[in-house]
Amino acid sequence: MASLDSSSERSILESLVPTLQAEGYHVLVQPPPFVLPPFMGSYRPDAVALKPGKNIAIEVVSPVRPGTGKTKKLQELFSPHRDWEFRIYYAPSSNADPAIGVATKESISQVLAGLSQIMDTAGGVPALLTAWAAFEAAGRVLAPDLLARPQTPLRLLEVLASEGYLTPEETDTMREILHVRNRAAHGDFNVAVGSEHLDRIMETIRSLLALWPDHKAS
Repeated sequence: MASLDSSSERSILESLVPTLQAEGYHVLVQPPPFVLPPFMGSYRPDAVALKPGKNIAIEVVSPVRPGTGKTKKLQELFSPHRDWEFRIYYAPSSNADPAIGVATKESISQVLAGLSQIMDTAGGVPALLTAWAAFEAAGRVLAPDLLARPQTPLRLLEVLASEGYLTPEETDTMREILHVRNRAAHGDFNVAVGSEHLDRIMETIRSLLALWPDHKAS
């Protein structure tokens, strides 16, 4: 089975999964051998996306695991099989993204106060993406060591939930919003973003702000 050798490789897959699911694929990360077709032999892709008539094998390559001649051999392996597509994604090095400074409570509150205006003037997609940025900023104050660098949306949720900063209900709410956020972030500008989405994410952000220690509030 393939192994993901860096957080950047895992992040690439985390960002791909919601998009592929929205396209109707069933996605398996590090799939077990029994779900793979015989022609793959000993090869284990990092993930597969499955749907009738069109399947995708995904290989994530980083500086830690350069593709070199392996890539060409894999392309030749998949070439005769029209119901399979082989895709390669290149992950940046793990230190490519610098650490982000911790936002102040006041700055996040100002963003929340301006979301309605963004919704009215620019539309739901910009408002939702701005709200998600505020959500990540609020979480970074609570878990600065775990969230110092830019986060994939899924890992952000997992960290805040596992550390106890989100209730199970809040986690479920944010997972629902995550699917809408990912579609918007990947160019689906027609995705429906309503005031209820903003209200729910703003309520969750305010809950995080209420957990901030006093010495981090300003």
